[in-house]
Amino acid sequence: MAFQSNLFALAMSALLLVACGGSGGGASVEFPGEETAPLNSLTDAELTDICEAYASKAYSIAVQNKGGTCMMGGIMAAMFADMGEGFGGPSGMSSEDLCEMAYGECMASDAGLADSNSDDECETAAANAASCEAPIGEVEACYNDMLSQTQKTFQAFKSLSCSNITSGPPSGTSPISEESPASCQAVQSQCPMVMPH
Repeated sequence: MAFQSNLFALAMSALLLVACGGSGGGASVEFPGEETAPLNSLTDAELTDICEAYASKAYSIAVQNKGGTCMMGGIMAAMFADMGEGFGGPSGMSSEDLCEMAYGECMASDAGLADSNSDDECETAAANAASCEAPIGEVEACYNDMLSQTQKTFQAFKSLSCSNITSGPPSGTSPISEESPASCQAVQSQCPMVMPH
């Protein structure tokens, strides 16, 4: 049981990093201030509120798409286990079995879906924005497109199963986008430290 919990927690932390990308379905974060004003014109309190709102929306997306979220966690848990030392599962378990175990644990509990952004992390995010002069409107568009991408990622994983660890996803499909949304390219170039993670 300790193995399950530790490996699953690791996988869920990683999947939030990998999947942090857009949303849809009404999930969006509204920024205060003028769209053309620089992001660093907002107060620390406003920036912290934005971070907390984004984390809350991302968590809601994960819960609303629990089947896909848990399948992503299961597949990633098996991938970590395949790395070998420090990640290996119970002796004799196949990658598919490890995936099923992590997936089942996730579906049975919300423990793995806990909001990963602490108050300290949002305070750090606010500090990171102090030198960012990207327009507020551009950063807002980026954040909301990343929420949309996140939702699409979790929805895509709903169509997969643990057998896809060995067979791969259906031909011509990939549940994870390798690129940030187009709206994030300028923000990532100008202010990489304010990108959600």
